[in-house]
Amino acid sequence: MLKRIAQFVVILFCTAFVSCDSTQDMKKTVQKGLPAPNFTLSDINGRDVSLSDFRGKVVLLEFWATWCPPCIESVPELIMLQERYKEKGFTIVAISLDKGADKNSMVAAFSDKFKINYPILFADENIIDSYQIISIPTSVILDRDGVVIHIYSSYGMDFEDHLSKEIEKVL
Repeated sequence: MLKRIAQFVVILFCTAFVSCDSTQDMKKTVQKGLPAPNFTLSDINGRDVSLSDFRGKVVLLEFWATWCPPCIESVPELIMLQERYKEKGFTIVAISLDKGADKNSMVAAFSDKFKINYPILFADENIIDSYQIISIPTSVILDRDGVVIHIYSSYGMDFEDHLSKEIEKVL
């Protein structure tokens, strides 16, 4: 009887350990050198777009919002980066953290005003957690296989030059 109880405890412990371990694996977070967590988000036209749709391209994920002054300042530089590298297999995917019932029309108007030449998606809580977004703008550069090669969490005078150097390393 004691032997059966011991076996039951061992089985129970192993099951609990495996269960906890697999739960942690389900919650992937962004890490340099590892594949970026995949996601599917709605764009400003209401279409679903997945990160995997861009496989084979170097991708700059740009987390931003229309109410963020540094984000607004970075837009012209991002437009130039998109134009400069798009023929080499590069794209920017902007992920807006704007909220509210009118976010689609507000972000679409912002995009039209600045003539943004890259897709804009809307963030959800899962992507904010997975990509550990604690400040904006945050830029995450992925290689053609979707591996994170660089994370840049700020905007400064060298923004475009800094990102250009990182992008050129993987093009």
